[in-house]
Amino acid sequence: MAEKFTLVAKDAEDLQVIAACLQDGLVRIGDLQFFADETRFAILVNRFKWEDEADESGADSAGKDRRFASTKMHQRVHSGVAFDRVRSIRMRGIDRQDRNRILNLLTIAAEKDGIVLIFSGAATIRLDTDGIACRVVDMDEPWPTVWRPKHEGAGGV
Repeated sequence: MAEKFTLVAKDAEDLQVIAACLQDGLVRIGDLQFFADETRFAILVNRFKWEDEADESGADSAGKDRRFASTKMHQRVHSGVAFDRVRSIRMRGIDRQDRNRILNLLTIAAEKDGIVLIFSGAATIRLDTDGIACRVVDMDEPWPTVWRPKHEGAGGV
């Protein structure tokens, strides 16, 4: 296995980088876990690998030209995400009993005394924290997918 992709956030600017990498991540409600005694909130994210996408010239991160491929291949990977120094959590629009429901992560934002995870369908998780302490680590090998998230006003397949 190649070196594991790892990111650490210690401030709001770092958290923006993590939010960009986790955008369009898929999270099963059953994979949300708050460890109150450890002051940690952890999630498993099926993450789209935005960092491997082609730049404007059409070359991917390995320099391979993807502009002429008949089917563009993209990648997803399971990533563990841990938020530390979490005092409490609040959820809105999330039924914890529906453990197999999939949430689509739109963004993560730092707020006064906390962090908010915003999902599609008006679902949110607010973490009341003592500062920002977050890390993301890819847990396994990426796998190919032809599906690329598409956003209004942005390119996509």
